[in-house]
Amino acid sequence: KQEAIQIVVGQNLLLVAVESCSSLTTMSPFALETTRMLDERFFSGMAVNILANVGLSIGALIGGRQLINIIIIIIIRRGGGGLLW
Repeated sequence: KQEAIQIVVGQNLLLVAVESCSSLTTMSPFALETTRMLDERFFSGMAVNILANVGLSIGALIGGRQLINIIIIIIIRRGGGGLLW
């Protein structure tokens, strides 16, 4: 059981590392700009920034899931084996 866990963790470690760095580079400007607007008491801009960033993130998540579903359907229709080509 522990060997299986180590294999899964080892295979996904790079993915976790890349995604962690990606989220940091995405969230840092978001936090910086939001904090700057708060310091400058630009509350309407801050609200738009928060809503736009969160809304676009959720939209990208939903769109990405839909795209993956379409890709999976294409793979299944082509026989389920291999990649898309």
